Amino acid sequence: MAYKSDEITTVPHIVTVARGPARERILSLEEAAALFDAIDQDHMFTFNILMFNTVSRPEAILELTRFQIDLDNRLIKLNPEGRRQTKKIRPTVPITDTLLPYLAAGRMATSHLVTWHDKPIKRLSGSWRKLRARAGLSEDVIPYTIRHTMATEMRKRGVPAWDVAGFLGRKLGGYDSTEIYAKYAPDYLSQAAAAIDDYFVELQAITKRQLIIPQPAVRASCVSNGTSGDIAGMAQIVDFPIESMVGERGFEPPTPTSRT
Repeated sequence: MAYKSDEITTVPHIVTVARGPARERILSLEEAAALFDAIDQDHMFTFNILMFNTVSRPEAILELTRFQIDLDNRLIKLNPEGRRQTKKIRPTVPITDTLLPYLAAGRMATSHLVTWHDKPIKRLSGSWRKLRARAGLSEDVIPYTIRHTMATEMRKRGVPAWDVAGFLGRKLGGYDSTEIYAKYAPDYLSQAAAAIDDYFVELQAITKRQLIIPQPAVRASCVSNGTSGDIAGMAQIVDFPIESMVGERGFEPPTPTSRT
C-alpha cells in the first residue's frame, strides 16, 4: 500500500511461510444431532440453525440482520449494504425450506438475528465450549466445523462444484462464483439448498429436537411465488403457536426444551 501511494520507492522481500493443513474435521450425522439436542439457549439454536442452512462463516451469522433477509425472493444477503466485499466473500444464498418458517414467522424487534438480551453478540466462544461439552464432542469441533461439514455433505450428495462454491462464497476457475448465477433465477443454487434440506430430513430422524417445521408445500424453486404474508402462513402448521416460537425480543426459535 505504501509503494502504491509513492510513500516508499521499493518493496522489501517478505518471507512467506507454508500454509498449515486444511481443517478436515467434519461432523457425523450423530454428532450433529447431539449438538442440536444439547442446545439449551435460544441464541445458540438460532446461531446453529442459521449456520447449518447458510453454510456461512460464524462472523457473518453474528452480524446478520433482518434487513438482509428477502422473504419475497427467498434470499439471504450475507453481505450487508454498505459493506465492501473482502477476499472472504459473503454471498447471497437461497433460503432453504428448513430455514424458511423460522425466518417467516419472526417478529424481529431487534435488527440482529442472533442476540443476547436484545443485544448483538460479538463472539460465542464461551457458549460454544459449554455446548460442545454437553454434546460430548471433542475440542476440535468449532463453529467453522459446521461450514466444512455442510460443504462436504453437498459434494457427497452430488451438488455441482459451482453450486458449492457459490454457497461458500469462493472463486472457482478465475470467476467470482457468486456472480455466475442470477440471484433471482428460479434455480439459483437450488441443488445446494435441496441438499441441505435432505440433510435435515436425515438429521430429524435421529434427533430428539424438532428441527423441521411442517409446511403445506415445498416448492422446487428457491424463489417464492407469493408474498411475505403468504410465506408467513407456512409457519402456522406447527404443534406449538407462533407466539411460543418467536417472541417480541427478536428471532427466537422453538424453546430449547421443545422435543418431538
